[in-house]
Amino acid sequence: MRWALLIVLFACKSDAPKLNCPELEKCYRACPAQGECTDKCDALGTPAARAANTALMECYAASKCADRPCMKAACTLQLQACTNAQ
Repeated sequence: MRWALLIVLFACKSDAPKLNCPELEKCYRACPAQGECTDKCDALGTPAARAANTALMECYAASKCADRPCMKAACTLQLQACTNAQ
């Protein structure tokens, strides 16, 4: 919940630090649902982080994974790209 509060506070500041892909993923997971909260996460992510996270989520959905171990096995390249995206 603290992460979500930080999201709201940073989203209101134009000089807020930009999130890399792993940080962006944590931001999304802190949201109770898609919508305003995830939109604020998007606003805080770098363009590279948003692109890498989108590719990771598309892989996750296409592989029909239900958990992180499955995602790690099915989306190795996308996870690596997310880890390296700044």
